[in-house]
Amino acid sequence: MNATLSGSTPVSFCPYSRTEITSYVSSWGLCMAVVAEPEFDFDGDRRADIALFRPETGAWYLNRSQAGFSAFTFGTAGDKVVAGDYDGDGRADAAIFREGQWWMIRSGTNTVDVRSFGTAGDLPVPADFDGDGKADLAVFRPSSGFWYRLFSSNGSFTGAPFGQAGDIPMPGDYSGDGKADLSVFRPEGGVWFRLNSGNGNVVITQFGMLGDKPVSGDFDGDGRLDVAVWRPATGAWYVLRSSNGSFYAATFGIAGDVPAPADFDGDGKTDIAVFRPADGIWHRLNSSNGSYNAFQFGLPSDVPVQAR
Repeated sequence: MNATLSGSTPVSFCPYSRTEITSYVSSWGLCMAVVAEPEFDFDGDRRADIALFRPETGAWYLNRSQAGFSAFTFGTAGDKVVAGDYDGDGRADAAIFREGQWWMIRSGTNTVDVRSFGTAGDLPVPADFDGDGKADLAVFRPSSGFWYRLFSSNGSFTGAPFGQAGDIPMPGDYSGDGKADLSVFRPEGGVWFRLNSGNGNVVITQFGMLGDKPVSGDFDGDGRLDVAVWRPATGAWYVLRSSNGSFYAATFGIAGDVPAPADFDGDGKTDIAVFRPADGIWHRLNSSNGSYNAFQFGLPSDVPVQAR
């Protein structure tokens, strides 16, 4: 196979022999996928970091897996946490959404950027919708079911209806084309609606029930988000794998926990995790080896940056 790569974009190859690869490529096309940068990685080591926002003081507390502890003040009570990689340097930027205003600390330059995008009542839904490796400013307007996006690649703006009042927006790359898809979870019937960015097809999946919390993530490591829910009443996680359509369930957490899944161990798969406000303990199940990890970091009023 001939390939030309540039920069530091990670890629993964299929684990097959030369003969098998030739057969696979002939039948299905290129057997290679770009490995997505993990969310909530503030130090750039390709592992999600434990991070909290304290509303009453506007303080951020980071326990970075490589760079260690960091604390700083950025925001006020009532702000919504919208951390993401807005400058494309491979590190998450601290950011908050305040009634139509976005405040970001760009990690590449350590400068504060303020943008106006949205109105009071909008739900912030930043994601990489244009596939340039940077999170785009975006909001979901519950009153109309409209999505509004500002693309970082060229500064263009777009609005599109997808959803209705009561829906929970869950954007992300479910189709594996490197661009986030519009997606909502409808609690009443436990139904997911998705608009694929690649071909414009609408995909409808019934998965979950009233009271479930949507917690999509790439739990199987195939480069596509998996539809998933957490059931507070039982602490059960239900995941529908995109790689083969199989379903699995795991009990992890109790009522009152805040689901906070992310790739904490850096294996390219989302780890099941919860933050327990009662004692400030993070509980995590590592996908790489199945090990359990508990870590005290936070107070009852703190908001996990990874919170779903």
